[in-house]
Amino acid sequence: MPTYRTEPNTLITLNGGLVDLQAKQAEGLKRFTMTAYTGGPMRLAGFRLPVVVDLAGLQITKQNQPILKDHDSSQIVGHSTEIEKINGELHVAGLVSGSGEAADEIRTTAKNGFPWQASIGAGVLRLESVREGESVTVNGQTFQGPIYVARESVLREVSFVAMGADSKTSAHVEGQFTMPQPTAEKMTLEEIKAQAAEAEGKRIERINHALRDWPDLQAKAIEEEWTEQEANEIALIQLRASRPKPRKSVAADAPAQALVVEASACIEAGMTESEAGQFYDERVMNAAVSREYRGYSIVAIMKDAIALDGGDPNARMSDREFVKAAFTADRNIQASGGYSTFSVPGILGNVANKHLLNGYNAVPTTWRKFCGIAEHKDFKAHTHYRLTGSGEFKPVSKTGEIEHVSVTESSYSNQLDTEGALISLTRQDIINDDMGAFVKFPRILGRMSALKVEETVYILLLSNPNNFFSAGNNNYLAGGTTALAIESLTAGEMVFLDQVDKNGKPILLSPAVLLVPTDLKVTAQQLHADLKVVTGEVATVTDGNPHSGKFEPVPSPYLKSEAYSGSSTKAWYLFNNPADVAAMEVAFLNGQQNPIIEHTDMDFHKLGMSWRAYHDFGVAMADPKAAFKAKGEA
Repeated sequence: MPTYRTEPNTLITLNGGLVDLQAKQAEGLKRFTMTAYTGGPMRLAGFRLPVVVDLAGLQITKQNQPILKDHDSSQIVGHSTEIEKINGELHVAGLVSGSGEAADEIRTTAKNGFPWQASIGAGVLRLESVREGESVTVNGQTFQGPIYVARESVLREVSFVAMGADSKTSAHVEGQFTMPQPTAEKMTLEEIKAQAAEAEGKRIERINHALRDWPDLQAKAIEEEWTEQEANEIALIQLRASRPKPRKSVAADAPAQALVVEASACIEAGMTESEAGQFYDERVMNAAVSREYRGYSIVAIMKDAIALDGGDPNARMSDREFVKAAFTADRNIQASGGYSTFSVPGILGNVANKHLLNGYNAVPTTWRKFCGIAEHKDFKAHTHYRLTGSGEFKPVSKTGEIEHVSVTESSYSNQLDTEGALISLTRQDIINDDMGAFVKFPRILGRMSALKVEETVYILLLSNPNNFFSAGNNNYLAGGTTALAIESLTAGEMVFLDQVDKNGKPILLSPAVLLVPTDLKVTAQQLHADLKVVTGEVATVTDGNPHSGKFEPVPSPYLKSEAYSGSSTKAWYLFNNPADVAAMEVAFLNGQQNPIIEHTDMDFHKLGMSWRAYHDFGVAMADPKAAFKAKGEA
């Protein structure tokens, strides 16, 4: 069985069994008991197969573990006093020792009879894959592959959750009762196979997204059954290998303090070490996770600024005095030039920018599959030309004279526009010192920016400007025979392949992408992947699928959304490889494809900092010969 080593910080959460919150008192605190995990298979985010945690390999480093709500470290409920493995289950007892809203909610709702359930958070150290056809015995139960078994893990915390995986569990409060003993719901082989098939499709989508810049690795990853985590790790290695090596400073061997603080703040704000490693080199990352720099908060950054300016960051000051002292110190540092690389708004702005990029890149957009990319130097309308030769290559005469070839100009225009928003860090935000809350808005802005580009592309595509898809352009078919199937796809491909230039000569364009609404996703995937095709009311297997492996299926919900004019659940498109000839084009100012954040001065009467986030891009229809549309109906 293949075994995968994972990072110690890889966290899984397992919805487990029932919770019994009792009125037993321990120095005035209510006591609870949990059946936290029943030993069976669970469906977990980030894993393509069900996961079973081997309780024999679950390390319980201490009996006193945090008890949270919904695995949120800011929502403290209490702590455990006893953790035991009994008959293939994990049982937890403890006290509701928290004093915040989460603890109050648990006390009140449990008293009202709410059926709280339990879930454990564990760090996976070693993951074992059980293949289809194989079986494995874990926690006194036998499971059929394909599944994962977490052979080694470390218990991090246990949480109260509203809905666990075992729907038959229950909880009671303040009464004499007999707690029902839960039994793990065992999935049938058919259910496991169905879930595995669905998970496999999601795994392939996520792997293709992670390795989108390395198409040669995509096929290898799918064939060798890489996990999403493995694909991300390989992508990180490839990214680091392609990154230009920074010039080494002869003045010091240590990395710049500002970069180390920035990397630490990124991690403190919720970014994983792997994600942060995409932006910083190994020396910076090693320093950022060291004891000296780990956990840098907003206040810690400001204290550094005060110290660098020669002040005492720990002096007795009011909140307002502290914030004012930090801003004054930062201005002095910038004016002196001695520590010009250390800037409070610069560091926080860079942290926000990296979380904005994470939010932007996390969205599985599709436009890059079929749109070309252009660079504009300004916001003027730029005219691009499609050059169609009216002559041809001819033999060069003995005198060496080469004949001229005339061209006719077919043009289209594209113009940039700007989308943006302001981000502010107020005095209250600084005093709250919540780096995670600070970066939530940039992350949302990044996602909004990615969605805006995607939406703009599809709005233009569906509007069919200037009859881009039409019989006159020889790139459109309609009628009942155009519903997506082998025959209609063949007809569309022939229209595409038979495109000619002004001289009536072939231009050798070939479709590479099959763009469909989500209603046609399965059909498109079958036409791409299936080697044979079943037709007719009585199952008849044809000799083969002529389109197997030809066109990459790209489903999009925008094509069917009633929010956009021109949408359809039946229309489908073929696109040429945009790196050759593009049917659509997305242009960016100076080639900057990602949204960016810049520091801007806040109003004088406001004590805080602000940044502006913006994205400059434009979308245009380009060459109609590089695309084809089928109406899919009469």
